[in-house]
Amino acid sequence: MTRQEVYSQLVAILVADHGAKKETITETSHLVSDLGMDSMSKVELAMKLQEEFSVPENDEVSNQLNETQTVGQLVDLVMKFQ
Repeated sequence: MTRQEVYSQLVAILVADHGAKKETITETSHLVSDLGMDSMSKVELAMKLQEEFSVPENDEVSNQLNETQTVGQLVDLVMKFQ
């Protein structure tokens, strides 16, 4: 998958599963302050990443996801496993 494909799919997930507005999402969008995600939303997102992108489920990835602040950083995290 290309970076653009991962970004597009992540945007679709954020819109469908987390109620974000597509037109407001950019790579610099902050997951918490811009998109309104909380810790439970991040857990749900982690499960979706495992399902959609085969991102492994382990403590290291969980820690990286918790440290992820923006959509662009989330794309970078997913790209590590493509």
